[in-house]
Amino acid sequence: MNSKELLARFIVDEEIIRFGSFKLKSGRISPYFFNFGGLSDAGLLFRLAQYYAAHIKSSGVERYDVLFGPAYKGIPLVVSTAIALSKEQALLPYSFNSKEAKAYADGGLIVGSNLKGKKVLAVDDVITSGRTIQESKSIVEDAGGQLAGYLVALDRCEKMLDLDDSAVSRSYKQYGVKCTAVSDIWAVLHYMRSLTVHQDNVRRMEDYLEQYAAAPVDAWNEVAS
Repeated sequence: MNSKELLARFIVDEEIIRFGSFKLKSGRISPYFFNFGGLSDAGLLFRLAQYYAAHIKSSGVERYDVLFGPAYKGIPLVVSTAIALSKEQALLPYSFNSKEAKAYADGGLIVGSNLKGKKVLAVDDVITSGRTIQESKSIVEDAGGQLAGYLVALDRCEKMLDLDDSAVSRSYKQYGVKCTAVSDIWAVLHYMRSLTVHQDNVRRMEDYLEQYAAAPVDAWNEVAS
């Protein structure tokens, strides 16, 4: 079983995916939501971080100088991922941003490793609209760094508003930032179809994706290759 399938099972089994009616950053009303920010159990958070770390190692740790976590959900993710990498003898410093510049000391937005002149890999939870990629690029560049990659646990594989492109594809075309994901919504849906308890949720997800899913050819692994 590959890492995409393993993470999909983790997301479902540990109830990171929630069902109901949720308004997304894009403004869409989704029947499901991925609550990575709700991982208050250190063991589960570290398991998630190990998926990030394995993906980074397989794609080449040496391609980056520092990890970056966009506030706020990216903060525990980037810290735990840096620790997971260190357990594998693959060291990368990390940093994150505060929402407001400090009114004391250096007055900066960046906490942790200096980004100046560095190739930066951002670590986040989910990509839907691509707005956070744009924001992270601005923050990293203002600090003198280069956003060389953007890694998420899960790609929702949705097309952007008024466009057929996915957020992953559009971010690459518009900002030159290569975004990759450990897993995606199709892997989650595939696993859920095997579980009797989730059949009603599967139907709602399928209805939503029929309306908003990006074309399969626009999937994240096509952009990342």
